[in-house]
Amino acid sequence: MALNTQFSFSQGIDMVQTVNYFNEKLGQDVRLDVVKGSIVAKYFEDGEMFREDKVLCKLLDHGEIGYDAVNRIFYVNCEGNALCVDRKLYQRKIRREYVRLSFPVSLNASEAAGMENALRHMIRLVTERKYQSNEPFEK
Repeated sequence: MALNTQFSFSQGIDMVQTVNYFNEKLGQDVRLDVVKGSIVAKYFEDGEMFREDKVLCKLLDHGEIGYDAVNRIFYVNCEGNALCVDRKLYQRKIRREYVRLSFPVSLNASEAAGMENALRHMIRLVTERKYQSNEPFEK
């Protein structure tokens, strides 16, 4: 009996791999995680967390993801420009809602496209029950 191992049937790129890819691109000052259907982004300065953004994935518009190279900001807008991002600023003890989730990062064109693909993938993994993909984020 011969066993054909030429083809492997993978379940796709999972959330852990996606979050790890994203965090690698963000660098050491921002940590992102997905918890119970929400993206939680923690921002650090000199090793101390100064800000936390939290948003339900289903409230993000995966068609409105982009990179502003001039201001070096990667962002995703809320669906319908609603206030969906809960932002806590720890040093000033302020809590506000915002219309987009954003990350300070310097990217080249390939990395920016990869981040867009990774974030879309992340959102779809949460919001679409049967979604899966093996498509690499960067090409």
